[in-house]
Amino acid sequence: MPDFSTRVAVERLLQAERGGYRKPFGSAHSLGLVYPNTYHVGMSNLGFQIVHRLVNEFPDWLCERFFTDFDPPIALESLQPPTSFDILAFSVSFELDYFHVLDFLVRSGIPPRAVDRGPEWPVIVCGGVCVDVNPHPICEFVDLVVNAEAEVALPDLLSLYREHRGDRRAFLNAASQLPGTFVTPPAANRYDVPGPHVEAGRIPVPDRVIAPQLGKIPRCTHIVTPNTEFSDMVLVELARGCPYRCTFCFVGHNLNPYRTVPLEILKEWIAERRTQTERFGFVASAVASHPQIDELCAYCDELDVRVSYSSLRAEDVTLPMLRTLARSGARSLTVAPEAGSFRLRRLLGKARLPDERLFWVIENALRLGMPNLKLYFMVGIPTETEDDVLAIPELLRRLQREFVAGSRPWGRIGSLSLNLSVFVPIPSTPLAKFEPLPVDTVRHHLAILERQLRKVQNVRFQMPSLALAQAQRILVQGDLRSAEFLKLAHAHGGNWRAALREWDELAARAVMA
Repeated sequence: MPDFSTRVAVERLLQAERGGYRKPFGSAHSLGLVYPNTYHVGMSNLGFQIVHRLVNEFPDWLCERFFTDFDPPIALESLQPPTSFDILAFSVSFELDYFHVLDFLVRSGIPPRAVDRGPEWPVIVCGGVCVDVNPHPICEFVDLVVNAEAEVALPDLLSLYREHRGDRRAFLNAASQLPGTFVTPPAANRYDVPGPHVEAGRIPVPDRVIAPQLGKIPRCTHIVTPNTEFSDMVLVELARGCPYRCTFCFVGHNLNPYRTVPLEILKEWIAERRTQTERFGFVASAVASHPQIDELCAYCDELDVRVSYSSLRAEDVTLPMLRTLARSGARSLTVAPEAGSFRLRRLLGKARLPDERLFWVIENALRLGMPNLKLYFMVGIPTETEDDVLAIPELLRRLQREFVAGSRPWGRIGSLSLNLSVFVPIPSTPLAKFEPLPVDTVRHHLAILERQLRKVQNVRFQMPSLALAQAQRILVQGDLRSAEFLKLAHAHGGNWRAALREWDELAARAVMA
């Protein structure tokens, strides 16, 4: 049993929650749903909440949540250890959370390598956005990889476990036949079942299996809590896939077709959940692309509920969207030009975002009483020149003049903040085929940008980590051997920077040899 302070901390989290499921542990087959990050981050993830709800709706299954907050790990609902569950399913949304998967298994007392686990241990399953992009780093540690949307994958997977419970080999063999699902090479070897063919350290990743229609199952937050990034907010999924094909983005090239939830169903979801909260967050890769977004905003205005958006493409933002956002009390607007120069924006697939359109959105946001602006930019984009880098501070200087003029009616000048990142090529995207900029060139461009940004007044920024981008690139592009990178980090107490230094040294020795 966990100690007293842990039980108190868990109880505080649970008491703050509204909604959700509670089933007596032992009353059904059990699935431990693991978000390999903190409660604060995991409960902010709509996909995680949807899976938790879907599993618990099966009468002969219960699903409980695990996060990284507690050591040793315990289930939030029953305080049971991970080893008490039939299945442990990891939902991985960020590359660096692959490190936490390995750490979670070790801290749980579960043999981390799939080849070392017998049938007395839980089946280890992994899914999520990172698996869609590149499952190779995690294959050594899990038994099953599921590259499918939960609504499609879960019914068959849970049914097969129910049918073959007690026969691990039969279950894995049957699961390997499911679309989008494969048994990892070490688990296939351990249980002598068909596994993917390995060639040059890589396996063929099956095409993602999607739910053809949205709307039958509520795709909303079902546990509301103040202890998340979106405090006391119900997230509502408007669409999946993306109608755009930005050359750097995985979604528009790999997770289509673009599917939207009909307006009338969205209205039902919002009306039903008003008893939980007055705050709603619309989630999609491009919220403004929903064909009935203005009508949805008008409905929210009628109900007088507060609205925010997960992402805004300045190309498609409408005045009704901005008015609803301002009425909801928003004081800031976030947009992603990604590049300062129009040449690079066009290369990135954002040719519909000239400076004039960006300024139109900002001008109207200021007029409606949203004085603060956050902009996303990338550095290190293929073909990037010094002139492209200098276009970012030049754009900001022009924005400053707009800010001064637009802020006068409000009596103060708003803040301008930047989110800067280093471009990391994502597999299966057009930009991944371009020759990457040398690391020294990217470092030089970052230095130029920092010097120039310090000359721009009233701009908040933090320079991105080149080391972080290098670690992400290993996990995004690596083959099965990238599992060694995770093991190095674990050996260094979770310090991925130390692991990166050792990884670079090993690579240098290999070149020398």
